[in-house]
Amino acid sequence: MKLIRYAFALAALMPAIGAAQGAAPAAQNPLATVLEKMQKNAIKISVKPENDRWAANVTLWQTRLDHMGALGAGEFKKVQPVFDAMKANVAKIEEPMEKERWEANVALWQITLDAKGVVPASAEAKMKGALEKMEANVGKIGAGAERERWDRNVELWKALVAKK
Repeated sequence: MKLIRYAFALAALMPAIGAAQGAAPAAQNPLATVLEKMQKNAIKISVKPENDRWAANVTLWQTRLDHMGALGAGEFKKVQPVFDAMKANVAKIEEPMEKERWEANVALWQITLDAKGVVPASAEAKMKGALEKMEANVGKIGAGAERERWDRNVELWKALVAKK
């Protein structure tokens, strides 16, 4: 789990590092802005298993936004252990609604990673189904930080699925 914590810390520093190197600010990419909002919210989570799940999710999103085409072997090698740790963590969730949200999220990442980032049209219906399930579940969360995190996650998935 230390790997996930380090990945989360690194992901938190990436916008500052990019700006220092003269990269375009994250605010110019609307999806990067959505991710940044989700990340700022997630970093405040004090419950370790939940923090670990969100740290992994943020790392996966950072990689996805940095590599919108096919994932090269190097990127895939970096994200696969992060995804595997998130999936193992999700398997231990006891609260049914929370588990359903995370299982839908895992299903979306599984499809994306299985396709090495280039999801075929044949997987579109499966992705839309998982996203619809997640979105319906998120709609039942009351207002607050958790709802904000999940709304941003749904927003990112909608943008990715719409590109199919």
